[in-house]
Amino acid sequence: MEKVIVSGLLIIASTIAAVLTITVLAPQSVDSNNSLLASNRVATSFVGTNVDGIKAVPDDENGVTLSAWFKNVGSVDVEPISAIDVFLLTGNRLDGRYIPFSNRPTASDSWVVVQPAGSNVWARGETLQIRLTLDPINPNNPGTYMVSLTTPNGVSTDISFEYAQTPLPTPPPTPTPALSAVFVTKWGTQGSGDGELILPQHLAVASDGMVYVADYGNYRIQNFTSEGVFVRKWGTDGAGDGEFQEPSGVAIASDGSVYVSDSVGRIQKFTSAGVFFSKWGSYGTGDGEFSDPNGVAVALDGSVYVADRGNSRIQKFTSDGMFVRKWGTYGTGDGEFVSPRGVAVASDGMVYVADTNNDRIQKFTSEGVFVSQWGTEGLGDGEFDQPNGLAVASDGNVYVSDSVDRIQKFNSDGMFVIRWGTEGSGDGEFIYPNGIAVAPDGSVYVSDQNNHRIQQFSVGQ
Repeated sequence: MEKVIVSGLLIIASTIAAVLTITVLAPQSVDSNNSLLASNRVATSFVGTNVDGIKAVPDDENGVTLSAWFKNVGSVDVEPISAIDVFLLTGNRLDGRYIPFSNRPTASDSWVVVQPAGSNVWARGETLQIRLTLDPINPNNPGTYMVSLTTPNGVSTDISFEYAQTPLPTPPPTPTPALSAVFVTKWGTQGSGDGELILPQHLAVASDGMVYVADYGNYRIQNFTSEGVFVRKWGTDGAGDGEFQEPSGVAIASDGSVYVSDSVGRIQKFTSAGVFFSKWGSYGTGDGEFSDPNGVAVALDGSVYVADRGNSRIQKFTSDGMFVRKWGTYGTGDGEFVSPRGVAVASDGMVYVADTNNDRIQKFTSEGVFVSQWGTEGLGDGEFDQPNGLAVASDGNVYVSDSVDRIQKFNSDGMFVIRWGTEGSGDGEFIYPNGIAVAPDGSVYVSDQNNHRIQQFSVGQ
């Protein structure tokens, strides 16, 4: 790319007491001889002076800082910005000098790029803002100060620039409405009747909005509408097909299949109506064996992930229960676990694990490659006390429950967003929240374990 010598701005500044006179010469082409006087303004104070894109403020009393804006109205980008030097003429214009981008120690004046921030390309149509800090000696020598942008490879007829007469404004930050979690409804009470619950564990929401709950103390799965109306139940205490012993995890596949884990050390697969389909697993430490399997999650491709709590690992299976891979071992390092209880899969295939007794969330690829982690033991934002439930919304946000009786929301990189909940039995309060699930419409459902109920929330702005 050809480079250009740009005479972008002529600033005439005379320092008389506290008065700064600024004259702007705006070039009409790359030939500074064609520049025309654009404006002549007088500022009554150094502080807060803004004249057609020039801002002058005092620097250590004797010096001055000038900011100026230039717009690229040419047909190509200028790259890299770091190749540009600034030429400053001072006094009678005979003692000008370059101020290198690198601000080498030999330069007593300095300049920085304010915008574009974080980029080294001055794109077509984009405004470049620079800020110059002049040596305190210069403003004390009355005279003319001229600033030009220069690049090393000559003038290109393909590029032209104009002074941005009106600088890009620095708008006040747009207030971001406080995020809030609004209680919507609740259902359930302690008992064994339809719609009653005993220590509900994980729960899941199907694509049609139906809610499925692992009713731990009643050895069954209960199915509700999104409003909490009882639909059906299945299961009883036992180790046979369709029976459960302390069911914990439940997950729904895109085809409506329901997967359930229980303390027998197995996964059972059912239709959405609760008809038994298949099962796999037994107690042990081998591939496809489990020790207290807990959370279950199903990816968009049908892969089934299980938090093998007692073995401190994650196991991955096909939708039919064929073992695919495993990862994790007991420990506190990256990719290690201590009693993981929750697992969730995002739409991009990323796998999130509630590493319960390490008080953190870990993120992996679908192959089990460690990506990142966040959290530490504590009660503050982004900290955890035994995280249990875990869910990923369609927008990638991650919701986590822990024993502090609250729900925390994070973005996909683990940045804290919001939390809600406190200990109690009122609306929006919890006593040991466990499972958490996000519906297609964004509604968040929480199994409020020791209150023996389900609560629904709307989370937004």
